[in-house]
Amino acid sequence: MAVEYDLIILGDTPEGRYASALAINYQARVALIRGVSSVAIDQTGVVSDSADLGDPVDLERLGVEVIHSQGVLTRVRQKLGVWVGETGRLLQGRAYLLASGALAQSASSPKISRLDEAELAESDLSALPDRIAIAGRHVNCFRWAQKLRAAGKTVHLLLGDLDWQGLELFFQRRVLSCLEAQGIQIFAQHGREDVSEKGDLIRWSIEKLPTSPIIEADVIIDISHWLPNLTAVDLSQLSLSPESGRLRISATLRTHHARVWACGTLLGLEGDAILRSAEVAVVNGLLGRRCSFEPEPCLHQVPVAPPILWVGLTEENFKQRFSEKQLGVLWCSWRSPTGEHNLGKILWHKSSGQFLGAHWEGAAGADVLAQLAVLQANQRSLYRASIVGSSIQVSPLPVLLQRIRGQRLSQRFWYPWLASYFFWQRQGAKS
Repeated sequence: MAVEYDLIILGDTPEGRYASALAINYQARVALIRGVSSVAIDQTGVVSDSADLGDPVDLERLGVEVIHSQGVLTRVRQKLGVWVGETGRLLQGRAYLLASGALAQSASSPKISRLDEAELAESDLSALPDRIAIAGRHVNCFRWAQKLRAAGKTVHLLLGDLDWQGLELFFQRRVLSCLEAQGIQIFAQHGREDVSEKGDLIRWSIEKLPTSPIIEADVIIDISHWLPNLTAVDLSQLSLSPESGRLRISATLRTHHARVWACGTLLGLEGDAILRSAEVAVVNGLLGRRCSFEPEPCLHQVPVAPPILWVGLTEENFKQRFSEKQLGVLWCSWRSPTGEHNLGKILWHKSSGQFLGAHWEGAAGADVLAQLAVLQANQRSLYRASIVGSSIQVSPLPVLLQRIRGQRLSQRFWYPWLASYFFWQRQGAKS
């Protein structure tokens, strides 16, 4: 098989360009397919055009062959390659890297006039109509719903296939009950199928609900959901089947195909993890190494009052990766000196004491989860960790660590007999 390139990168994204420059340092023959429509998303969710993040001419000077035509990764006559339709050319490489970014998935019908999140941020909320429907598939819709409700608007929140980003079901219900207490009407079921516009009024019928309600609003605000951009991949030919819109990959960022790798926002990564994933994918794809990519825990927050934050794995994720017997769970309730109630849930691995994830409702959540994330980054066991300079008046974490150690002690086989022995010794001394 005649191989033209060592690495072919699909996607004109920041991670795609970074991977191209990195691969050149390994004296590799690299091709970058620019004709893949994609966007770049930063940590705040702001979308920027990838064309403004660098000049492809610089990559050509480094030795990267930049191809501006549209390319699709597929099989042609049993040969894996990138088919460039405009030139009729099949580009073949030793490894392929998917860096095509993400695309916006609209939550409402394209036939209905609506505002997107960028237009909403620039508009005067008081000047908007009184009846507003928010179609959201991202947790940002909660923030806008509360802002509009505070401005005196009647808000209908249609969630549908909302991406909770790993929030557990118990805390999902806490979020919805908090919003309903503020007077926001929530429709969390599927079935937004009949949307019509009659004059200045928009009628939204939810057919799959038992009562089949009809929501009337003056304007629809669309909070888009970002899904992987797989337009440059022939999924049927490569036997790649995404789950819930996400591409399944291994810990080394390799897909089910042995020569296809993925990185960046295509995998739902944010911040520094985008470029770090490109580094791991390039090293594994070019050099045949098996370096694992473990993204740093990302702190998520739902902007409600009190705030709900979470980091790391959920209980369901843990059961998929480890044995259920190794799961340590601690529920805790704590009232701050100012009288604010806090509710938390902490997960850890029983054998190693490694912190795995936590959910927290309350003002102290940011401080508690940040300290737990530091312990995880330093690979310190919760059984031996100590929080210096912190007390129960400031943070409940020292007491929580003591309770976790107490659970570990109670799991020892000799603990019940030892506790019973001291109990009867104490009873005998009293008599």
